[in-house]
Amino acid sequence: MSLEAEAMNEISKKWGWFLAIGIILVILGTIGIGATFALTLTTVTFFGFLILIGGGIALGSGMLATGLDQVIVAWLPMKGESILLLTTVLVVTTMAFSTFMSNTAAANLFLPIGISSTLAMAGDNVTRIAISIALAASLAMLLPISTPPNAIAYSKGEFSKKEMAILGSIIGIVGGILIILLCGVVLRIWEI
Repeated sequence: MSLEAEAMNEISKKWGWFLAIGIILVILGTIGIGATFALTLTTVTFFGFLILIGGGIALGSGMLATGLDQVIVAWLPMKGESILLLTTVLVVTTMAFSTFMSNTAAANLFLPIGISSTLAMAGDNVTRIAISIALAASLAMLLPISTPPNAIAYSKGEFSKKEMAILGSIIGIVGGILIILLCGVVLRIWEI
């Protein structure tokens, strides 16, 4: 027998090992590709949320730094009106914006406007307005975009956008009414 024939005979006797090694390499390659895809998706999602939240913070800070909040307050036709009307307008507007953008971005957008509006009314209800805006931004649960927990809950696929919109509407309306009516009372009780 020639040397080549002996080598082929040895290889054909141990073909099972070559097959097992080939299968293991295919499995490891598939796991590697899957892990790369999963890590890329996680990174994009995580940094996407960070950029969204950071953009909202930068927007609010920019409004304060440039005085845009004062310009917007000057446009508001609410000079001399009641604090309850101002609270209602800001809560409803914050909830509306927070439905279509990040809760953090909406709060950072409306906090400077609310604080400047309260100070322009010569009111001492800055804390009430700030807390009302923060709570209102947290109540927007109509869409998955509002906050990362909404997006995570929706991504599980346990409920549809329609179900989320119905329950989010109920929570938003009831919560908004409670914020408008009870925020001032609670702050007085807590003496804040």
